[in-house]
Amino acid sequence: MPRRNNRNSKDYRQRLGFSPQKYLSNPAMLGRRLEGQWTESSQPYRGDIWFAYLGHHQGAYVIEGCRPVLVISNNEINYRGETITVIPITTNTHRLYLPTQIEMSPEDMARVVEGNELEHSALLLDQMTTIDKVSLRGYVGRVKAEKLKDIDRAMMVQLGMAE
Repeated sequence: MPRRNNRNSKDYRQRLGFSPQKYLSNPAMLGRRLEGQWTESSQPYRGDIWFAYLGHHQGAYVIEGCRPVLVISNNEINYRGETITVIPITTNTHRLYLPTQIEMSPEDMARVVEGNELEHSALLLDQMTTIDKVSLRGYVGRVKAEKLKDIDRAMMVQLGMAE
């Protein structure tokens, strides 16, 4: 007879890192409707950070669940297409020595929805992915242009296009 799992699934998911609340300095804001939250009339722009549902993956270490993501696809595709290209963000910063992981701090943000400030995090450029725009859950803010240039350089490394 198999062993019964008595863990509280919500607590378990939060310990594993599937809770978007750990990215916010004010988790009480998570349940509120945020200005700029995804609707048919709003569009994500390159350099924006949104919470997005990334789904679940079997058998591989791929970031999953509801996470903050950085939109990196160009604005023409973001406007006309139904999908966008994003970079997941994590608070796990122990692999920042890799050239494909970029440090993000609250100072790197040009604009932030009040109460939605990100904590010290890492961008996982080695896990760039494409998602449907309906996966977007809530607008967080925008990255400064200088930081976006650093991210572009790291993307070139990840894609093997750097010299």
